[in-house]
Amino acid sequence: MWMSGGRSHVRFTVTSLTHRLETPLPRKLIQPACPHTLFDSSCTLIKATFVVTKNIQAGSTQTLLIPSVAFAQPDGYFDLGTGTFTSGQNNGFSFTIKRHISGQLQLHVPLPFVVSAGDAFTCYPGCDKLQNTCQNKFNNVANFGGMPYIPVPETAL
Repeated sequence: MWMSGGRSHVRFTVTSLTHRLETPLPRKLIQPACPHTLFDSSCTLIKATFVVTKNIQAGSTQTLLIPSVAFAQPDGYFDLGTGTFTSGQNNGFSFTIKRHISGQLQLHVPLPFVVSAGDAFTCYPGCDKLQNTCQNKFNNVANFGGMPYIPVPETAL
């Protein structure tokens, strides 16, 4: 309800209670996976502390990036992560990492332009929103927002 008025008149604007049907429910979704986005205010991790900068090696393609110097991180570290080119024809273009295996990054979507040896990029790890990942990969289990111990729907009574 909204109200305005003066000394000799009053104006009311009234809405019906059906406007409450626009409220998303449930307000907090109960799920095993973490609802936070990696590096957001609820996750609390600082994105800049996880940045890795690399250059492209010859043999890379628009869907496979081979760094000139091997990653120090183990396979799978950058799975579901993101990156951005900082030089070359793809300068400023961001990409999503599908898999990080054998020191190479497989991309979800091909890059718009051909990559060249020496092109630079930055990349960040990804998160699969599981408690193990939050604890072992990011040491951030205190901010894990999921509920991994709830029973699956098939076993709940």
